[in-house]
Amino acid sequence: MHRHATQVRRSRSQSTYPLQAGELTLPVVIGLGAGEAQARMAAGQALPSPAWGTGVIDTGTTVTCVAGSILRQLGTLPAHQATSHTATGQLVADLSKVSLSIPAPGPSVGPMLTRRDLLVMEMIQVIPGVEALIAWTCYWRSDCSWTGWRSRSCSISD
Repeated sequence: MHRHATQVRRSRSQSTYPLQAGELTLPVVIGLGAGEAQARMAAGQALPSPAWGTGVIDTGTTVTCVAGSILRQLGTLPAHQATSHTATGQLVADLSKVSLSIPAPGPSVGPMLTRRDLLVMEMIQVIPGVEALIAWTCYWRSDCSWTGWRSRSCSISD
């Protein structure tokens, strides 16, 4: 008996976001990490609503940061502590697991690019109008691409 391999093609989604003031800002949805959400549901606890906000892609960091106000609103518990190296020196920071999603731009409803259990650090300094600094290198895997700096926009594919 001869078996033939079948190749399955996954459809790729692509979203394009405008660059504003030289930065890639985009909408984000931040919720409890999948593990913590499952534990709370198993314990019969209510889940907090995810928070909508603005994220900025940061190509110079390896850790995604989320505003402390969002982490407190979600009631996340620190999962670990780590040392971070900043321009002003070293600091010890709490790390929490969250779900971070980037919805498609505009008013349309559709799939979101999501990391269900992303380890994040609380933002040390409040940045007005920014709820997340997204570490590009850690958030995306090799099956995602980023193009378009010269066109004043960025396309993200999964």
